[in-house]
Amino acid sequence: MECVKHPGREAKLYCQKTNRWFCEECGSGCASPKAHCKFRTACIIWALEHDRSGSLKEEAGDERRGDRE
Repeated sequence: MECVKHPGREAKLYCQKTNRWFCEECGSGCASPKAHCKFRTACIIWALEHDRSGSLKEEAGDERRGDRE
């Protein structure tokens, strides 16, 4: 597949909400993060974006700490 924004570039990330493929550069963040998305919990683009900011790691750590208390 090719990136919708960069023809000729290999697309590796798929957005189910917009039904489009993106290269790693374009898929570095959700195109409309404030809009409702029923696919968000399974979205690799959303997960990668939050992993870079550290919030997924913090949330996972909070959940694990809560289990131990």
